[in-house]
Amino acid sequence: MSRNSGIPTIGSHTGPETSDFVRAIERGDLEAVRACPKADLHTHQCAKADRAYVWEKTGRDVVPVTTPLSSMNDMHAWVKANIGDLFEGAEGRKLAIEANFIGALKDGVTRIGCGWLPVD
Repeated sequence: MSRNSGIPTIGSHTGPETSDFVRAIERGDLEAVRACPKADLHTHQCAKADRAYVWEKTGRDVVPVTTPLSSMNDMHAWVKANIGDLFEGAEGRKLAIEANFIGALKDGVTRIGCGWLPVD
């Protein structure tokens, strides 16, 4: 932590969890990454929705992004093509929130901050 501000800075936490996390990333070990506690401080329900959970509940497969998106327009076009109306309305938002938390649990997220979208 910075002495003056009390706000953590990048690299300021060097506990054993950080070392385990970094080593897991370096090895490409997804299971070890998931086992490390972490926070997701900015997420939107539909973007973090657990793919298998959504498939189980709806029979729709939301394929992952396969190439980098270079703009917000690219992101909106991808969402329209791959998610469409899946998370619209009160039931869709409920599904998105449930799927988000399922994904967070699976990924070892212990703290989550959501960007909530208005319900139609």
